[in-house]
Amino acid sequence: MELKAKRHPLNPILSPNPNHLWESRFVFNCAVAKKNGLFHMLYRAQGEDMVSRIGYAVSVDGISSTDWKSLCSLQKVNMNSMV
Repeated sequence: MELKAKRHPLNPILSPNPNHLWESRFVFNCAVAKKNGLFHMLYRAQGEDMVSRIGYAVSVDGISSTDWKSLCSLQKVNMNSMV
């Protein structure tokens, strides 16, 4: 089986958001799944501190950049402080 991916003409569909410090520099490495009529995206983001975080965004159409809503980020946890 051969699979050919084609870049969507509206790329990029998600861009850094200067209003969110955790994703103000870079957003990349996304993965998208559709469930119950919504597109759910996990992606890697970096802010001014250059710390990588995992972002979550949701979209109704999965294409238009204004439709993707970044809802949260998962950040590094200091495991030593949890002991």
